[in-house]
Amino acid sequence: MRPLSTLACTALLLTSCTATRPELVPGIYVETRPNAVLFSSKELRLYAGHRFRYFQHEDVVGTEREGAGTYRLRGRQLELLFDGQPDTVTSRASAQPVPFVTDEPEVQLLVTTLEETGHNATVGGATVLLRDAAGRVIGGTSTGADGYAALLLAQGTPPSTVEVTGIGFATWRQAWPTQAVRYHVTLALYPYKPYAPGTRRSFKILSQVPGRLVLQDRDTITLVARP
Repeated sequence: MRPLSTLACTALLLTSCTATRPELVPGIYVETRPNAVLFSSKELRLYAGHRFRYFQHEDVVGTEREGAGTYRLRGRQLELLFDGQPDTVTSRASAQPVPFVTDEPEVQLLVTTLEETGHNATVGGATVLLRDAAGRVIGGTSTGADGYAALLLAQGTPPSTVEVTGIGFATWRQAWPTQAVRYHVTLALYPYKPYAPGTRRSFKILSQVPGRLVLQDRDTITLVARP
């Protein structure tokens, strides 16, 4: 009969496991809910050596939280210990217009964000809004999985501005152009409020399979690994 520590490690599909220092599969895990728009979401980045970064994304500016530290597993409990050393990009979003010609003039957007590795990653599901001079929303769309979105240059009611926004990102805003143009929008992460050093957060691990981690505190949280 296998010892209980071995059985627990097998059940959790851990990358490595000893009697004292089990470790979860590293990756970037993002909260998801089928058929739902999230105005509040969690992101957990797990690294080798029991390191993590944790984000609480909110739709209301100024209420977001983040932090980094070390984690440990106690049976099916995941405990995060924050050391007060967040590392967040604070630059604002930018855009680079590139003119082009089409039969039906469009305003096209490629929306990306700068990752920790220094590479640009596309942002799918970002919201693109058109506003009039009074700030009212008069149109819009969202980016696809490839980070692209397009709007006809000729609108029924001429917009005053176009903006791109998403949970956890600084909003980019630009006057509506007078000619066909393609923007490359680089969204920047908001500087989140850090968790104080010594803060602890504990979650019950309901399940873990490759690419998917289900946790529970007050609610059930389904985290899916980015490819």
